[in-house]
Amino acid sequence: MLTKEFINKLKYYHTKKEYKSLIKDSKEMLKKHPNSFFLCDILASTYGILENFYVAIEYYKKALNIEPDSYEICCSIGISYLKLNNLDEAKKYFLKAIEMDPSKSEGYIRLAVMYGQQSDFQNSVLNLEKAISLEPNNAQLYYLGGTIFSSMKNYDDAFMFYNQCLTLMSDHNDCLRTISQLCIETEDYEKAKFYLKR
Repeated sequence: MLTKEFINKLKYYHTKKEYKSLIKDSKEMLKKHPNSFFLCDILASTYGILENFYVAIEYYKKALNIEPDSYEICCSIGISYLKLNNLDEAKKYFLKAIEMDPSKSEGYIRLAVMYGQQSDFQNSVLNLEKAISLEPNNAQLYYLGGTIFSSMKNYDDAFMFYNQCLTLMSDHNDCLRTISQLCIETEDYEKAKFYLKR
C-alpha cells in the first residue's frame, strides 16, 4: 500500500516538473509494489510528457494488465501510438476503449481526428456524430466538426458547425479566428469583419 505522504511527494514532483526525481522514486517503489496501477500510470504519463512514447506505452500496458477494463488507459495507449504515427495500433486501442464503454465519447473523438488526418472523412464524420450524440453541448466537438468539413471543402457544413460552437461558447477564440479566416478564403469579407469584431 502506497502511503499518502509518498503519493503527495510524487504529485509535488509532477507540479514542479521534477520528472527525473518522480521517475526515480516511482521505479524504486514499483519494485516493492509491482501491481500498483497508480505507479504504472504516473510513470506512463510522465514518459509521455517527456515524449518518450515507447516507454510510456510499456507502462500503460502494465497498468492495463493490472486493470484490464480501464477505458482511460486504452485511450492513452492509443494516443501514444498516434504520437508514434502507428495508426493501426492507435485505432485498435481506441476501438477497444469504445468496446469497453460505448457511452463515453473520447474514443470516438480520437477516431474522428485520426480518420480526418488520413482524409478518410466518411469515417471521421461518423465518429464525430457519435461523439456529439453523447455530448451534444460540447462546443469543442462542433469546432472539430467545422475543421473536418473545412478539410473536405464543404464550407456550408463547416460554417454550420463553427456557428454551433459559438452558440455554445461565444468566446471560443480559436473558432472566431478560424471562421474569420474561412470567410476571407471564401471572399465573404463582411462576415469576416463581423466575426473579427466579436
